[in-house]
Amino acid sequence: RRKIRARPARPTKPGTDGSGTVTIHSLMSATCWSVSEALRLIGDGGEMRLATDDAEYLRWMLRLTLDHPAFAWLARRPRDWRTRPDDWPPTRYEQKALGQGRVCTYLRFRRRARA
Repeated sequence: RRKIRARPARPTKPGTDGSGTVTIHSLMSATCWSVSEALRLIGDGGEMRLATDDAEYLRWMLRLTLDHPAFAWLARRPRDWRTRPDDWPPTRYEQKALGQGRVCTYLRFRRRARA
């Protein structure tokens, strides 16, 4: 599994922990992240996770991923993006946002098989 941890105002490099999931944790902006980078890192059937408390960043993430043919959004009901999955570890940015009363959104996408 691979994880990308994007932090505000600081470029990040993808790391690997053998899990197969690419996770982008950011409550601000992930300037170094792109869909093409995620596609390179995620194998067929792999999962990409995105989290934010910023509405503008959320719109940007959805715009890039919902219409992309390589990703399928896994949400089936509002609870799927409103509640952090049990196997998704919290971040200090998330804890700070929640402590300040902001709402976090959790997006999960499956990498479709290559043709």
